Amino acid sequence: MSQKNRVLILTTAVGYDPIHTYVFRDSLMKTGFNGKLAILMDHYAQTAHKDVLTPDIDIISYTAPARTFKKRIGRDPLKKIKYYSYKFLNLILLPLLYLAPNQAYRLSVYFNFIMLNRNIFYYQYLLEHQNSYDWVMLVDVRDALFQKNPVTSLPSEHGAISEVFVSGVETKATTLGGNVHNAFWVERTYNKKILKEFGNRRVICARTMYGTTQTMISYLKNMCNECVKVTSKLSGRRIGSDQAIHNILLYQNKIPHTVLTENFQSPLANLHDESETEIMSLVENGVLKRQDNNEPVMLVHQYDRFPQLEKDLVARIK
Repeated sequence: MSQKNRVLILTTAVGYDPIHTYVFRDSLMKTGFNGKLAILMDHYAQTAHKDVLTPDIDIISYTAPARTFKKRIGRDPLKKIKYYSYKFLNLILLPLLYLAPNQAYRLSVYFNFIMLNRNIFYYQYLLEHQNSYDWVMLVDVRDALFQKNPVTSLPSEHGAISEVFVSGVETKATTLGGNVHNAFWVERTYNKKILKEFGNRRVICARTMYGTTQTMISYLKNMCNECVKVTSKLSGRRIGSDQAIHNILLYQNKIPHTVLTENFQSPLANLHDESETEIMSLVENGVLKRQDNNEPVMLVHQYDRFPQLEKDLVARIK
């Protein structure tokens, strides 16, 4: 691997069926990928995915504290414990975030769900290995597959640029305030004022992104800080909070060197809510092509929303 093109891919397989990980892994390896794949897994996922894992894949161990806690004491006692725990968290988490951020991150893990917690585990892993990679991708393993090798695609896409953070917007018809789910997530995670301020902005997908190593460290640190703040505000699993935080951070210009890309005109395609007719018009010999250069889209996300597309893309991998 070129010393200027070293690529790390971080993903999570907690709670997912191994078939999704097979498709993700096999599509990546079929491109000739020779970077590093690291997967966040708890004990249950490692057992379920034992036939998927190969020696060259790094496992980031996820302790799943909340899941273990529920099994030990049951759900009803946990509700009472969590009620008083969150009141206590309001007193200690935010001061701890400024005095000892790493300790605040570790503590918040016990009260959040995987899509928030993964940012903390990614951040810690990347800090330890930052000198080994030039590019870092964060990808959702469940509904994403590769059509081109990131090791060659990312440098060629951005040329001699020194730093960049890339995230893809979703369909032009979807805004944060106009989509019922995203509006709910933003208001619940932040407040009505924030939703009103950014409600007319396009939705940015929080499950696929990439960037140079230092910009990704900056992104993950900001995500970790916001995860702690969210933890101290409300209890519960807070599904969708990662999407809300991702969008507000980017629209508040908290992440340097950010580039937002359009579907079918960049290495990323987030297909949810896109027109199936338009999507299938871009498929040629089982490959989803870009509109701007007729090259294969490097990473196709949310392909499983469209049965024919899924059939065509997956058939090429087998």
